[in-house]
Amino acid sequence: MHPSSHIFELLVIRENTITAHIPLPTAVIAIGRATDNTILLDDPKISRHHLRLTWNGAAFIAEDVGSSGGTLLNIVTAPVSPFQVMRLRRDQGSN
Repeated sequence: MHPSSHIFELLVIRENTITAHIPLPTAVIAIGRATDNTILLDDPKISRHHLRLTWNGAAFIAEDVGSSGGTLLNIVTAPVSPFQVMRLRRDQGSN
């Protein structure tokens, strides 16, 4: 099964309000502030290259790709369950 055969999306939530529904159309998705990411999140709390989602045939695997503040998953890589909440952040003063 490829992610495009189902509807997967990233929900951007700010202050307990969904502010965006972003489709996840490809097997590898880079997320961050830099323009070379698949999904660009223009937020100072997000690192330029923050997170990678990789489809393994059954689920997306989330991997922090060296963000300065981390991705709160409790571990470096993890499968992403439907409706799982991930918090993306970066340390103050970091790029």
